[in-house]
Amino acid sequence: MCFTSSTRGARLARRLAAHRLDTWGHPYTGDANKTLSLITSELAANAVRHGHVAGRGLLIVATRASRWAVAPRMDGPGKTVWAEYALPGPGPWGPGSGPAPAPAGRRTEDDGSPRPRKS
Repeated sequence: MCFTSSTRGARLARRLAAHRLDTWGHPYTGDANKTLSLITSELAANAVRHGHVAGRGLLIVATRASRWAVAPRMDGPGKTVWAEYALPGPGPWGPGSGPAPAPAGRRTEDDGSPRPRKS
């Protein structure tokens, strides 16, 4: 899904994440929905504001996400910044089952720590 590179696009990304999570059984008022909506918002806002991996929002992502990383795009210029959040409760990636696999096509050994910005 593509959003405009604007604050409106970032806001729409957050709303879509919150709505999808609610339909998947994580209500708007629940911790999982609030946390994942915040992570989505910070990643989208960072892309709009900075266009590179920097900013206070990524520190918020680093404290809330189970894992996150930056990977070069394999199909063109730029990079992909992704984050994961371990949902509580049973499931294939619930507590004690280890982290979920990285997004398809991405291989990383990143521990989720913020990376220093390259000049």
